[in-house]
Amino acid sequence: MDLKSNLPDELQLISRMVNDKYAAGLNMDSRLQVAILDDDQSVRTALGRLLNASDMDAEAFATGVELFSSFARRGKPDCLVLDLQMPGMNGLDVLNYLREMDLRVPTVIITAHDEPGACEACIRAGAAMHLRKPLDANALLAAIEKAVAITPR
Repeated sequence: MDLKSNLPDELQLISRMVNDKYAAGLNMDSRLQVAILDDDQSVRTALGRLLNASDMDAEAFATGVELFSSFARRGKPDCLVLDLQMPGMNGLDVLNYLREMDLRVPTVIITAHDEPGACEACIRAGAAMHLRKPLDANALLAAIEKAVAITPR
């Protein structure tokens, strides 16, 4: 299935902008850039505080469209912390979109719902790591480091 042709016009435009930005090679910040995509505001706030306190530059988003719009503005992040279960565009949809657009972003999946086969499906879709909520801060930081280290760029 060709996701590109089925994307809303807004996401197709964002995809072109992101690809143009990468062609120019604009992401030069020395701090690790981490995007957080979770529909729960309290999770976004807590993770943002943890990552910023850990000398990372974290930016949090409530929807996939917000996340992909940020790619056009700021470039793709060094790592994505991605909630699996969200309304609308869920975590697997986000991973499939990234793969279809050939955007390699080291991704750590976080989820409170550990359904059979979910971890395997996430890894097949391109996630580097899979963690269950509630999250242990040290485990999350280690997972981000490992995801960045093992994911081809």
